Amino acid sequence: ALAGLGGLALSIGLPDRVGQSLIVAGSLGLIAIFVFIVKHKPDAAHAMMGIGALLWCIGNSLWWLDAPIYHAVPWWVGFLLLTIVGERVELSRVLRLPYTVYLLLFGLVAVFVIGLFVSLAQFQVGISVCGAALLGVSVWMLRFDIARRTIHKSGLTRFIAVCLLLGQVWLGIAGALWLLLAQQFNAGFGYDAMLHIILIGFVFSMIFGHAPVIVPGVLRLPFVYSPWLYAPLALLHVSLLVRLLSDALHDAVLRMWGGMFNEIAVLGFLALAVWSVLHVRKQSQSNASAHSPPSPTS
Repeated sequence: ALAGLGGLALSIGLPDRVGQSLIVAGSLGLIAIFVFIVKHKPDAAHAMMGIGALLWCIGNSLWWLDAPIYHAVPWWVGFLLLTIVGERVELSRVLRLPYTVYLLLFGLVAVFVIGLFVSLAQFQVGISVCGAALLGVSVWMLRFDIARRTIHKSGLTRFIAVCLLLGQVWLGIAGALWLLLAQQFNAGFGYDAMLHIILIGFVFSMIFGHAPVIVPGVLRLPFVYSPWLYAPLALLHVSLLVRLLSDALHDAVLRMWGGMFNEIAVLGFLALAVWSVLHVRKQSQSNASAHSPPSPTS
């Protein structure tokens, strides 16, 4: 709620400090929540997500302290990365992977965090270190994530796996660009590409893939699969390719078109998710009515 109010405050034109302070407070609250979770149920996946919350808070604090916005961005990316990777670690337990495999992943995450702290003193060096870590995490996920097995299933299970594997590929591409083009991580077309490859290609692919798991857990309603789910997923990635082409060509107009269709893809997926929930709820109500006993008057 605090973070949402902060975003609203910024969008309606209140002083920046108001929105920034609310978002910083929200990130502090998330840290407190993860401290509680880890204290009551110590777990590597929970600890990783808690560290992600800490990275979000540090990025927000840099922003609040008027550091250049591109200095805060890698910390925000770290929050998203560790939250997603922590979730994948939690879900990968069914595979019973060797402990050393997890140690490798934790080492890569540690390298990413070290790169963030290095960026405070040597920004470009830190971004390069982070890029190498992102590339390593991508390779790890493509090799060990459960999506490699579930891609051979059908229906909703395959759709989720497609989302995850696409996101993991984009994560590796982002890592390679961060590693090789760290000097461009401040503004311009190269910066645009480095951000949107990871924030659209990786993060939103993961959101598309996790929504069918999270929605039933929160709303207690199954997520109805439809082949139409592939339409916004395809549009998301095709429009991202258009955006990257525009960055390569330094074409601002083409970049606007790519960005617009990025948004249409997200809204399209959201609409299908809402339809899924409403469809199941309507069916549940119809079934309940059909099996309810007749009223006394009838």
